Amino acid sequence: MLQAWLLLAVLSLGAGGGFAFLVAMSRTPFGHHYFPPEYFYYALVGHVDFAIVLWLASFTVLLWNREFAEKREPVSVFLAYLGFLMAFAPVLLGRGHAVPNNYVPVLIDPLFLSGLALFFLAFLINVVKLLPVALRSLLSGSPVRQLLSISVVTAGLMIGAVPIAMLKLGGAEVGGAQDPATYYERLFWIPGHIQQFLNGLVLAAVWYLLAKIHEAQHYLLRYANLCLLVCSVSLFALPFLVADPPSQRLFTDLLYAVGLGVPMLAHLVVLARRLRGDLFTLSHAPLFLSMVLFLLGIGIAYLGLKNDLRIPAHYHGVITSLTLALMGFSYALLRERRALSSARLTAAQLYLYGMGMLLFIVGLFWAGWVGAPRKVFGVAYTQDPLALVSLSLMGVGTLCAFVAGVWFVVYLLRVYPFWVRSGV
Repeated sequence: MLQAWLLLAVLSLGAGGGFAFLVAMSRTPFGHHYFPPEYFYYALVGHVDFAIVLWLASFTVLLWNREFAEKREPVSVFLAYLGFLMAFAPVLLGRGHAVPNNYVPVLIDPLFLSGLALFFLAFLINVVKLLPVALRSLLSGSPVRQLLSISVVTAGLMIGAVPIAMLKLGGAEVGGAQDPATYYERLFWIPGHIQQFLNGLVLAAVWYLLAKIHEAQHYLLRYANLCLLVCSVSLFALPFLVADPPSQRLFTDLLYAVGLGVPMLAHLVVLARRLRGDLFTLSHAPLFLSMVLFLLGIGIAYLGLKNDLRIPAHYHGVITSLTLALMGFSYALLRERRALSSARLTAAQLYLYGMGMLLFIVGLFWAGWVGAPRKVFGVAYTQDPLALVSLSLMGVGTLCAFVAGVWFVVYLLRVYPFWVRSGV
């Protein structure tokens, strides 16, 4: 079953990466002329939902089942693939009305919404299946097992927050014409914030896997991990405790800055001490690059964010740190089964992706610093040479990351038959 989730994760990353390339090129001075403006928001929805949401969720399920060694569960796999296909077709064809809200942007289209619901039903089935063993491992001394156990519980809180938000907003308005942007923004606000704690837990677990640390962790780190769970519970309860949206945003920002940032930095300090020797080895390369991107992402957040391109600069740093770590872990699994052709070559792919994303993030941050807005097609809104140079830098980084992403997806698909035969 693990190989099925791996294939779905790779397909999601490939689809989302293709849409990401279109979105980024449409925002460069040299690329927007060749891109249809009316498709911009469809590509944006596809990029976020496939390259971030479905890719990370699918690989998270793979990690859960690998760690907890559960029995095969084919129903959730079938639902996840069906949901992927149902959500992908409307985005590709430009059907429905695109709503570029944060966290889980949507198309107001029955096929797309049904596909998204089926995928998360499959995700929920795995949460429910693994919840008993996860609860028994919340105080595990193994950093990987404890982090993944907490992530299962956190994922349950994330899914549970969606119907609660829907009830508080009024379920009859879903997909309606009454300000859909505001509706979906509020619908996914709390679940989306909990999702960031889930991503942080998975990222820390993969860091430990890459560093090959399986011994008992320091008791302070064990309680720091529980702090991440407490923060997720606090976010889940937030709609019942604080009704005022500005107060909710202030509270969530505080939880991010302290409740998520401090434990993650503690793990980073511990793991960075293992980075000795050749940074082109298959374990050190993704660990080093992931940490660099993570520090860049949270550094941008701590500098302060406004509603411009500094926001995507921040979350692309944090999210792509997890993407890069998962790429490295995929290669590590191949190496375990002697299916890796060249460790140096795959490390080069990781460096190309990491350096591409570094240029991409710096370009976004610089453009946002001089006032470039989010989620806007083309460059007609500015003649500022600094903005145009920074957007061009973002475009160069996109090209590098796109080539590296295609390299990764094609390589994994090429060796996928071996994964199936080896029973990953």
